[in-house]
Amino acid sequence: MPARASIKPLEWENRFFGVNSAILRFGDDAPPLTVQALAGWSRVQAKVAADDAARLDALQALGFRLVEGEVDLALSPAASDDIGAEPATEVDIPRLRELAALAFTQ
Repeated sequence: MPARASIKPLEWENRFFGVNSAILRFGDDAPPLTVQALAGWSRVQAKVAADDAARLDALQALGFRLVEGEVDLALSPAASDDIGAEPATEVDIPRLRELAALAFTQ
């Protein structure tokens, strides 16, 4: 399966770092990626889910290689009607300020 994506220039990075880089925006309606389409760029990045083996294989066939990893963590909280929370009131403000101040200390 060919990878289908639009190639979008990373304009800020290109100006700031003086490079010619782009990012892939995947979509079923995008054109198939080709070596020729990628040839004009010095660096092209793509974010691909680790379990998307078909897309990873297609990109590897075009010469892509893993250079950096990113992890998204998700937690499904247990279902409960009682979340143990209630709206704060004016009398809670002093304690909330204390807690907020502690959150940003080392």
